[in-house]
Amino acid sequence: EAFLALGIIFGTLAIPLALTGKWTIAAWALEGAGLVWVGLRQSHLISRVFGLVVQVAAIFAFGIHTERLFDAPYIAADTLSMALLAGALLFTSRQYAKHGAALFEGKRPVELLAFVVGAMFWIGCGAHFLNGQLVGADARHAFLVFAAASAVFANAVGVRLPWLAPRIASQFL
Repeated sequence: EAFLALGIIFGTLAIPLALTGKWTIAAWALEGAGLVWVGLRQSHLISRVFGLVVQVAAIFAFGIHTERLFDAPYIAADTLSMALLAGALLFTSRQYAKHGAALFEGKRPVELLAFVVGAMFWIGCGAHFLNGQLVGADARHAFLVFAAASAVFANAVGVRLPWLAPRIASQFL
């Protein structure tokens, strides 16, 4: 286990050396979600905490690389990076909703925080992509359609899975 932990730590630290900023964000977000998933399934605190730390590092990397992320020629890669970050955070929220009740006796701060931040990245991702593809009123109208479709999808996911956060978010949207 010690060698596995060291391998994961050094692998995480090597990602920024091998990839550009937007792909570092995506890789860290996905790696963090995977570590949280494994940590929750195995009731391993260190894996969960390290997974959350890696996801927070991905969010900080997003903040650092924001000025370079929104260059016009790279809009598709930027959108994909933001979508993967949002998906990883929403996956983390779902895993805490599914497994976290037994661990934390009804306390759900990590689940709700991951969901809110993931939903913000999802909405930001849609706005970023639509503003890069359309202009003026067309972009605003397309964003309203995107937000409505996201609310319908969130409600369907919340009903299908026993997950309260997307149902509340869909009501809010």
